[in-house]
Amino acid sequence: MIGRDLFQRFFLRFLLSLVIAFLLFLPLVHIFQKRVMISEMQEDLRQQAHWLAIHSWSGENTPMLANAWGITHSTLRLTIFDTEGMLLADSQPENTTLNLEELKQGRYRRTTLAAFEEMRGGGWLVVSRPAIPAFPSGIQWELIGAAAFIVALVTAFLYPFVRSMSLTLKQLTEIA
Repeated sequence: MIGRDLFQRFFLRFLLSLVIAFLLFLPLVHIFQKRVMISEMQEDLRQQAHWLAIHSWSGENTPMLANAWGITHSTLRLTIFDTEGMLLADSQPENTTLNLEELKQGRYRRTTLAAFEEMRGGGWLVVSRPAIPAFPSGIQWELIGAAAFIVALVTAFLYPFVRSMSLTLKQLTEIA
């Protein structure tokens, strides 16, 4: 009786410890991955804004440039402002109008990733995209499924280890 009870206690404690460790580790991995993704996306936006600002002139062709951009880029938004911050063109005019000063101050940081560059002919060019949500839709079910699979796998590998350890302790108890 003491051997089986000992086995159950060991097994449940080991399993609980591993589950808690896994549940603490999973959010840390997610946070790290999100930070890396955001920094890579931000750098990509900065490079695109820089390239466009170098190769574009503000002026009469800005609405045509924004329209062409909107046709070829569904997630990236191109917004062009004059030197005073007045909107000249927007590739997604149906979306909420961006304010250049608020973009520079980082007020859209939670909802929008953006990079802005001064254009050669004067004015500002902004390339933006929606920010990444805390958990993109659908990923939480994948994480829950992966967590359940890992817990089941750990349980399968932990069972024989705890069983042999509890049998050894039972034998030591009987010998004593």
